[in-house]
Amino acid sequence: MFSFVINRVLSVYHLIYKNKGVYYLGFFSSVIFTYTYYSYIFKKKNSNDIKPVTEVLFFTDANANHNDYSRDCKCTQCGIKNLKKLIIYIDSAQVSLDICVYTISNTKLGEAVLRKYKEGIKIRIITDASMSFEIGSQIPLFMKNGIMVRSRESQFLMHHKFAIIDNKLLINGSFNWTEKATFGNWENITITSVPHHLVQRYCSHFETLWKLLY
Repeated sequence: MFSFVINRVLSVYHLIYKNKGVYYLGFFSSVIFTYTYYSYIFKKKNSNDIKPVTEVLFFTDANANHNDYSRDCKCTQCGIKNLKKLIIYIDSAQVSLDICVYTISNTKLGEAVLRKYKEGIKIRIITDASMSFEIGSQIPLFMKNGIMVRSRESQFLMHHKFAIIDNKLLINGSFNWTEKATFGNWENITITSVPHHLVQRYCSHFETLWKLLY
């Protein structure tokens, strides 16, 4: 591969020596070819380094009283363990975090979102207007700190429960971001980066809702 590039460069010098009139043509074609080739290699290498993510978390009423966050629970479907996993995914955000959830009152999740915002991550939240200012809602805290929140009064519910990390990772399921969903309700969360077109459908729908609620 290296020798091939060297030969390309030498061919340019040969053209210069033989016929100065074709200098620019040879030079720019060589630069474009080399740039295109290495861009392809770089993208291919990076795409191979990205490992797809697929995980499912289940919550049940078996751990309704297991709400001690410092506890090392042995349950296979422990709400605390699942919540910590969800927070790890939120903490993995490098660029953006788009949240479209009916209600957000879990303080640990609220702290994680606020922490990422203070780190400079772009955060947008769509939520149901009727739940935004209920007791325990994290929405007032988000708004106070400058996080963008959109909702609209309606006779119908904004009942989605999904979030998108860096436009690549989808968090979706029945799980509302509440204490009751964590400790008591029968809930599920799917966390996935594949297939890519599925994640992009959610990205597109979030953008549609965001513009609609402007």
